[in-house]
Amino acid sequence: MTESEEQPRPVRPLVPWMAVLGAALLGAGAFCPAVVEPSGEALSYRAFQTADGNVVLGAAAASFVLTWVFRWYRGLFVTAGVALFMIGATLLKVTRAGYGPSALAWGWLPLAAGAVLLLAAAITAQKDRPPRDEETSTEEEGDPEV
Repeated sequence: MTESEEQPRPVRPLVPWMAVLGAALLGAGAFCPAVVEPSGEALSYRAFQTADGNVVLGAAAASFVLTWVFRWYRGLFVTAGVALFMIGATLLKVTRAGYGPSALAWGWLPLAAGAVLLLAAAITAQKDRPPRDEETSTEEEGDPEV
């Protein structure tokens, strides 16, 4: 047995921390002021679009569970994609509602930073995966050699 077969290759220690920080930023960003109404009242992402805010909160919670509990970083592609999609859809709703670009507050920064950090953690973890060996995969599947 070679040394690489005895123990799985460890993930860079930066990847879990990037993912946890991304999930924390995504979760906290849902409660930050994201839209300023014409009356001057600042609304959080959850208060402006409750359904979108809850989906982003769910993506943040799922990212945390995938990272901290299961250490499965491939799932972060899905959670980061869902979060980026919902943030983009809500930005389209803001512009279509007639608020204009001056209505955006600083709450979008932690939302976008959290989703980008989750995506960066997933890409870094995927890049560090060892390549799949074709010879061992055919032997394990039971394919007869011709």
